Amino acid sequence: MTIHLESGVERGEIDNRTRGEIRGRLWLVQRPEPVEFRWEGNCRRDLAGRLTRFTHLTPTVLPLLEPTECLNGVLGDWTADVPLALAHLPPPARWLSLEWYPDPQIRMVIQGNAFQVERSEPQWRLTSAEDEQLRRAGRKIFQTYLQPLNDAIDQARAAEPRHKEVWDEFDYELNLRTLDAVRAKCVEVFEKYGLSEELPEVLGEELDWHQDYEGPYDQFEPEPVRVELERHVGQEEQEEQEEDGTEDRPGPRPQAADWIHPPMGGVSHPIAQRCEQLWAGVERAFPRSFLREHVDAQLLQFVAGIHRLNTHLAASLAGVGEDPQQIRFLALVARLKRCLDEVNPIAAALQELQSRPYLTPAASRQYHSELQTLREEILNLMNLFRRLA
Repeated sequence: MTIHLESGVERGEIDNRTRGEIRGRLWLVQRPEPVEFRWEGNCRRDLAGRLTRFTHLTPTVLPLLEPTECLNGVLGDWTADVPLALAHLPPPARWLSLEWYPDPQIRMVIQGNAFQVERSEPQWRLTSAEDEQLRRAGRKIFQTYLQPLNDAIDQARAAEPRHKEVWDEFDYELNLRTLDAVRAKCVEVFEKYGLSEELPEVLGEELDWHQDYEGPYDQFEPEPVRVELERHVGQEEQEEQEEDGTEDRPGPRPQAADWIHPPMGGVSHPIAQRCEQLWAGVERAFPRSFLREHVDAQLLQFVAGIHRLNTHLAASLAGVGEDPQQIRFLALVARLKRCLDEVNPIAAALQELQSRPYLTPAASRQYHSELQTLREEILNLMNLFRRLA
């Protein structure tokens, strides 16, 4: 897990004028006294041998942890000259990147281009060979940090039923676990190399993107399901017409589903649209400024849970309405199961918020009603997809 500290750093000093030793101080938001640190080792070539001072142009608040307990461990790359793939950065900022590992599974960083950096003249210099050695050492430390994620990927892949030509929904769930493990590693790689020129090379090595994935998707043949899906929707429309007496009126040809067409284009499933509206209301009621002022773990869990549910539903149902013939229905069932898994923790967090003054009884009842409706609609959609599989 990568933990960012830059938002809470007002300014800092890095003293690497003594070869083999890095000393320094950090001035943190809302803390009158600086925090001191010391590591054995050297900065990269641009900071080595220098006294470096950096000032955050827009400090905000410190993350919920005690930095004085984390300024130790294994030293990573310390540089203000990350080779970026971007054409330019706004002056006078530089891309600062300070990383260390207080625990084998925790990577802490102070990084970004919101720092004004001043460097003294070097008292000594690293050679190109020494700087390359530091780069490789930092890469090796990062690979050690990634090892638990590599193990998780290997275990998930070993559990996949690759010998089966046709997968059921439980097989797709196993595949999703593999995707989760790969995604977790990908996030960490992007955290470190996302803007760096080294990103393509690192991705190729760490994620094996040069290798073709062999699995049932390679032999997938679209199922002839459009007629069945249209028939199901057509039956629903016919029942509605019979209820309001419009069964003899000519109308448009039944579509694959009752999708909503947003103004920006594309299509959106009604369930995804409902969840998006729920998230928009929660975001208006509890903006980021409010969350910073009211540090409440249950409130954060509720808001973050709604955000995850909205994201997962949108991703699960994206593109399904454009070409029903390409749908893997049981894969969708597996994805929607994960959306359901988000609902119960959200409801539990909402229950804990009943006594909070910033949540009215009317708002609480509305949120509960929306969550229950979403849960029922997701279950109904899963049952529909199972019948059409």
